[in-house]
Amino acid sequence: MPPPRKKKAPAKKKAPAKKKAPPKKKAPPKKKPLTAKKKKEFEKFLGKCFNEELIPSDYFDTEQGKCGPKAVWETHCKDNTLFEGNEYSEDFAKMLRAVCDKYIKKNTKAVAWRNHPAKKYLRESFMDGSIPVDYSERGKGGPKQVWDVNCKDHHHFKGMSYDDAFVRRLRDVRDDHNKKRGRAEADKEAFANFRRLHPVQAFDHRGLARWEGSRAQELLREDMDDELHTSLAPIALWETRDEYEEYPLKIFRDHIHQEKRLRKYQNFLVELEQKKKDKAAGKKTKK
Repeated sequence: MPPPRKKKAPAKKKAPAKKKAPPKKKAPPKKKPLTAKKKKEFEKFLGKCFNEELIPSDYFDTEQGKCGPKAVWETHCKDNTLFEGNEYSEDFAKMLRAVCDKYIKKNTKAVAWRNHPAKKYLRESFMDGSIPVDYSERGKGGPKQVWDVNCKDHHHFKGMSYDDAFVRRLRDVRDDHNKKRGRAEADKEAFANFRRLHPVQAFDHRGLARWEGSRAQELLREDMDDELHTSLAPIALWETRDEYEEYPLKIFRDHIHQEKRLRKYQNFLVELEQKKKDKAAGKKTKK
């Protein structure tokens, strides 16, 4: 008998061909960092533009319709051979702002803002409402409108210009005003509540009519304005009016001394304020 035939092994299935991966996109060439020499050349050119007023010092105030750093690049730098091979970027915007700040600082005289009359003017303007406390909200015009309407032609702002310093000072005065106004309203409400709970008594602890706000207090101030307290002894002055005799002589004499101390203190405050004004005027004269 012939030997049995060997069964052929089943043919192996061919593995599906692997899909070729899409070619990797070439990464854009890395920009070379700006050299110190090139950066210095750029800053020199931009500084010249500020000095010649080709770029306004408030270019960054886009909310008020100013050009902005992108427009500065398009107008003055894009087609300039000095900037060839460079593009607009955040680094350019930062450099432009730094050059602008340096230009403003160089061309702005230092202002002693702490006691400056312009600061007092802004504070009073917020108090009387001529400058609204919400000036920075949308549709209110912002700090630029405050400058144009309230400050630009005012004599207290002579030698100043609209810049970052003005915006910052205006905001600080506004914040201080809001803080004090809120505190004053809270104090007023607390005092009114205290008065509701503890109304002013018509008589003091001795059983005498209250001196504060009395007719006797009013008459004594009038007599002291006429200097009767210097020409008459307390007992003689006490006997001149029936209103005085409602109070014992000792109490009346104490009120004379109290009024003297009050007037002395008030005169001291007036003199102190005058000395401050004279000192400030002297400093301005020396300058």
